[in-house]
Amino acid sequence: MRAIDEHTITEAALDQMASTPDPRLKEIMAALTRHLHNFAREVDLTPDEWLEGIKFLTAVGQKCTAYRQEFILLSDTLGLSSLVNALHDRRATEAWRYHRDQAHQRPGGLSLWARD
Repeated sequence: MRAIDEHTITEAALDQMASTPDPRLKEIMAALTRHLHNFAREVDLTPDEWLEGIKFLTAVGQKCTAYRQEFILLSDTLGLSSLVNALHDRRATEAWRYHRDQAHQRPGGLSLWARD
């Protein structure tokens, strides 16, 4: 059994997720764990500060109802919603450009997609 300390806890947590059957969920949770642990190290998070964070998240969760999702509002406040949409929109635009550039020419040299 290995000793768990501030230097080994991240790998120990990742080891616990090793059997996650969904590869994408495993990737996301591993990245979240690494970033969260690095955040705690970067700011030298204290137990009292951690507990205040837990209380904040608990309060956000308690405000949620079937019709009111406060975690989405928190995501908006932190800019995460906009970032996720920007990443998706960029990928969608890149896919659109690829398909546009690959469009078959029509008789007379016309294309379904006008080139810039």
